[in-house]
Amino acid sequence: DLATLNKSSVYFFRTGTQGGAGHWQVLYYEAAKSGWVSYSSQSNHFQVTDSNGKLTASGKGLLVPHANWGKENGNYAFLLVNASAQNIIHAANFVYILRAQDENAAIEYCALNHEFHPEIKRTARVKAEPETRTNGEIHNPPKDLSCQNLKTIYSKHVALLHVINRLEAGSKSYNPYWMGSQAKLNTILEALGACYQKGLDVDNELSNSNSELSKAINIRRLPSIFSFWGGKNESPVESRKIINEKRTYRRNNP
Repeated sequence: DLATLNKSSVYFFRTGTQGGAGHWQVLYYEAAKSGWVSYSSQSNHFQVTDSNGKLTASGKGLLVPHANWGKENGNYAFLLVNASAQNIIHAANFVYILRAQDENAAIEYCALNHEFHPEIKRTARVKAEPETRTNGEIHNPPKDLSCQNLKTIYSKHVALLHVINRLEAGSKSYNPYWMGSQAKLNTILEALGACYQKGLDVDNELSNSNSELSKAINIRRLPSIFSFWGGKNESPVESRKIINEKRTYRRNNP
């Protein structure tokens, strides 16, 4: 029964138009329209219920022979799943990439990209209709963790920006020297994105040799000649040198 769903939650469901095989969609309540909205893509979204809680014509088109929507048609939803908005969209993107490309591309998306469809404007909906939430619900809006946005956020960290730009350029080079640049860059961006989400101080993370960001900076793309002697006398990687030189300059020139 749609009337029993939490209007501040977002749902993931699978259904088919007129009994078809169907596909995964997002279901959320839009306060401005006083109704539930189905979202599959930017070009495929529509209102499921009207302001009176009745199914719209499009909503009735979602009915399948063995599972009906809403109180007026029975009390059954078809494979309805409640989760955080981020995880729902994350899962939807994984399924889409898996079907459109391949499993490796989908796994890479999950591990490294963490970008979510901006069309689900959850923040605006929550502000428009505050409700009492149960403990354990996650209501953080999706954050843009793309490389470009992270560079904008941390633009004052010149040395870190230099490291990222250097690896970005290297990842596009055919020179064997730059082998492994993309993998290292992805690891740095993942650690930096975690800092942003958790509100961690990047300077402190760069100073802490045990932090994920420091470990990412210290990744050695290519084996050094000293690796044959167990790593003795091995010098810091170039990324770490860049970070340390800038820190020394700032300390000497406050």
